[in-house]
Amino acid sequence: MKIGVIGGSGFYKLLGGRSIAVITEYGAVRVRVVEHKGREVYFISRHGARHEVPPFRVNYEGNMLALFRLGVERIIATNAVGAINTELKVGDIVLPSDMIDCTKKRIPTYFDGKVPLKELGRWVRHATCTPYIFCPELRAAAAKAAEEAGESIREGGVYCCTEGSRFETPAEIRAMKAVGGDLVGMTMATEATLARELGLCYMPICVVTNMAAGITGRELSHGEVAEVFSKRIDNVKRLILRTVELLPEERSCRCRELAPKPLQVDVAFK
Repeated sequence: MKIGVIGGSGFYKLLGGRSIAVITEYGAVRVRVVEHKGREVYFISRHGARHEVPPFRVNYEGNMLALFRLGVERIIATNAVGAINTELKVGDIVLPSDMIDCTKKRIPTYFDGKVPLKELGRWVRHATCTPYIFCPELRAAAAKAAEEAGESIREGGVYCCTEGSRFETPAEIRAMKAVGGDLVGMTMATEATLARELGLCYMPICVVTNMAAGITGRELSHGEVAEVFSKRIDNVKRLILRTVELLPEERSCRCRELAPKPLQVDVAFK
């Protein structure tokens, strides 16, 4: 079984393993390969080894395609998030159930002419995000892993994805809250969309590193976000590795079949 993990640069020090480069139409992608309990884990640091890549410049297409070509079928992603929902607190681990994509400039798709359609196995089609966008089988395994470890987690909630790199304004957070947002971050929605196009399972594990802008009146800083996440990184690593152990060999979810399908009728293009 091959499982992908996408996270921050801090995981490099924790996972070890060997590093390989995967060449894609979107550039070379550095992947760290680790064997854990007989299962291959492929880790990508989305912001680079030194956290030098801002959210709007992450090579999302290259990262997901590299994992796909390595034979990965399931992806676990870690995310630092701000809490819009005041029932959440700093340090909470959350497994969200849905998302709202608030980005403006990203075009998360492989139907851009760079990847051969033959490899994707279909013509240009629209992926569906119902009945779910995040894999329920992965989430169930993570919830069980947390229960075994006595780790308190929150299941459910809506993640709002912004462009970055700036933090959101209080008015933007009020707007997100009004439409049902519980969490806010800058990366996850783009990855989830690409995973669905490729028929991959995708599940985020979110760490609340701060209350969102305007919730408490405090000024936000990246230093605060990094500090809180670093305190929880060992917990998240253990949660991920145990989740990997609990996953069945074969997928029983619908993530693969929810990928875009070819039309069943003949279409003439002029």
